[in-house]
Amino acid sequence: MEKSKLGLIAGGAALALGGLFAYFYIKQEQPVTYKVPRQVIINVCKELKKQMFNISLQIIETRVRLLKQLDLGASLPPNLSFDDYIAEIARAYVENIKKLLCAKFEISLEDFNHAVEIDFVNDSQLYQISTEIEEIFSNSCQGIPPNMDVDQSVLNKFSKEKIYNIHTKFFKIVAKKYIKAFQELKEEGEVEMKLENPKFFKKNRELQIPETKRELLINEGLDQCPGSPRETFDKITIQYRREDPEFAQKVQEVEKTFQQLIDDLSVQPFKYNDQSPDILFKEY
Repeated sequence: MEKSKLGLIAGGAALALGGLFAYFYIKQEQPVTYKVPRQVIINVCKELKKQMFNISLQIIETRVRLLKQLDLGASLPPNLSFDDYIAEIARAYVENIKKLLCAKFEISLEDFNHAVEIDFVNDSQLYQISTEIEEIFSNSCQGIPPNMDVDQSVLNKFSKEKIYNIHTKFFKIVAKKYIKAFQELKEEGEVEMKLENPKFFKKNRELQIPETKRELLINEGLDQCPGSPRETFDKITIQYRREDPEFAQKVQEVEKTFQQLIDDLSVQPFKYNDQSPDILFKEY
């Protein structure tokens, strides 16, 4: 098996990311390279595959946005076709997700890449996972979404009201975590209350937001459905958003309320208290 066949999970990215993606960039010290156990590499790759559903949606959304910008007169970088430009942006996004996952499993990206490209280059399981990831990636760069079908029995179990309530519960839980985090940073003497602040970065990781969401989705019974709880939840949400503009508007309002809370906290950490999220995020 050639190294090039490991594609995305082995390849680097040429394009740096800013904005939202930059919030999650984890700067690591260069450790002494060592041979990472095979199972750790497999676990990172499996986790990346799980994330590909949401990554795919992000890539497609970016693709649509760039096409609109081109229609309005924007131009591509020199010597790059539209497809190549999308692929560069998308690979940079995936590279950032890889950094996050490596940090989660307490290995460096350099050691991960070394393991994939050299130590386990002929591993058949790794090759299979890589092939599946590449297929999703390639499709999303062409604007082809992942399978969005949700079984009717699942929809019957999770009504629009229930899905909306899960959204509000999640934002309520996370809002309380962020209120506490911002206030603790302020009490510790921090002046710059921004998400880019390295101390906030560290505290943000300690909040374990992805784990919080996964636990909530499992508690709500989404682990009983085919696919991962988050993927199922996202698919149901997307389907209801497409079918019902009122539902889409309500979810969007909850998201905006949460974003406003974060913006406010960065300026006035003590504007909210522990009870504020209970008032801001109302269930049906």
